[in-house]
Amino acid sequence: MFERFSRTARAVVSDAVATAAEQGDAKVGPAHLLLTLARSEGAGARILADAGITPAMLADPPAGPAGLNDRELHALRAVGIDTDALFRRLEEAFGPQGLAPPERLAPVRRRGRLGSPFDARAKKVLELSLRETIAAGHDAIDSAHLLLALLRQGLPEPAASVLASRGLTHAEVLRRTRALLDRAA
Repeated sequence: MFERFSRTARAVVSDAVATAAEQGDAKVGPAHLLLTLARSEGAGARILADAGITPAMLADPPAGPAGLNDRELHALRAVGIDTDALFRRLEEAFGPQGLAPPERLAPVRRRGRLGSPFDARAKKVLELSLRETIAAGHDAIDSAHLLLALLRQGLPEPAASVLASRGLTHAEVLRRTRALLDRAA
């Protein structure tokens, strides 16, 4: 199937392995594919850039105390939890480093490759990219098809929130993909 990938889509898939390693993850997941896609060139990256999505928005989502983002803090407050008091008590009990997110450990380096560098969700994204290509009537899998597959598979938070806040639904990305790729053909 990899032979059906365009040059830019191949680069996204292969560079995602390096992105996962940079982040200390042993396997490539959908978030790594999306971040690498945003850093790349091609139709998928152009769709993200046109929507105002930068790699920085996807790389380091803002996190508050204990690694919680604004949406998670708001959800706690919505059910009546006084987060300020909670974090103050946790800091008193465990010290100032008690609220720090855990450090990521570097993956263990092994000689040779044991299994695939992709987790099950990333493998499903690669499979869905072929289906998206066929459904759109295109010959080669482009980075835009990877973006469509990521949206169909479902992205982990906070990446899903970033795309949704910019109006990038599956239907909208499909419309933009057809406009870009059909015009280029």
